[in-house]
Amino acid sequence: MDQFDTDKAIYLLGIEAGKGVVGGSRLVPTLEPHLMSEVFPELANVRGLPRADDIFEWTRIFVIPAKRESGRFCKAAGMIYCSLLEFCLSHEVSQLSVVCEAYWIQRLMALGWNPVPLGAPIEKNGMTIVGITCDMTEEALAKTRATYEIDSSVMAPEKIPFTRLPEVSYDTYHASH
Repeated sequence: MDQFDTDKAIYLLGIEAGKGVVGGSRLVPTLEPHLMSEVFPELANVRGLPRADDIFEWTRIFVIPAKRESGRFCKAAGMIYCSLLEFCLSHEVSQLSVVCEAYWIQRLMALGWNPVPLGAPIEKNGMTIVGITCDMTEEALAKTRATYEIDSSVMAPEKIPFTRLPEVSYDTYHASH
């Protein structure tokens, strides 16, 4: 857990019958404090920090070791990618912002996510880190499904309704909280 695991964070979990959680990811509204705004704002030094009610930050993708597939696309990861796209499309989230290692740009480009750098990369702990945005589109969902041989929705019906945050500026957020 970190400071961005709040009641505003959304968790998409891959659950396998009899095994429990096997993968997952987290989305944080960009109108709230998030990794790029609070820890890595320098990654958006060219295009600026994206903040809008239809832009969320994507962090924390994981797949348990038993589900990882060496030398080929990992179906469990593909299901998490599809869940991100499906959630965003069904909740009118147009883009995700991401703090990631630079190699993700090629991976996401191949899936049709249209990654766009927000600024210059930085070196951190021996890694090259970038800030990007990715478009959440039907075309990206179709290409991601095709890449991972997923032919239908991966999402279970929602049990808890999703409520969009009211649009406020970051300055207003800090002034009122």
